[in-house]
Amino acid sequence: MIGNRDATTSAGTTCNSYVSNHGRSNTEFANEFMDPDKLASDVNNIKCSAMSCRYNLNQDCTAMTVEINNENANCETFAP
Repeated sequence: MIGNRDATTSAGTTCNSYVSNHGRSNTEFANEFMDPDKLASDVNNIKCSAMSCRYNLNQDCTAMTVEINNENANCETFAP
């Protein structure tokens, strides 16, 4: 789940279910990241509330892949 309805840049977004390489969860742990064999591109059904992102279609992310910043859990795929 990508959060912040009013985001206008990637810095304004937060992936609410992202867990960093260091095992620290920013909010909640997402089960889809528990499987070490899965790649980011394998994750589907990503919900997004960033209304000004071009990949947001009815709060579903339509990007082919999603890149999450390891330091702050921002969605780096956000595109206005």
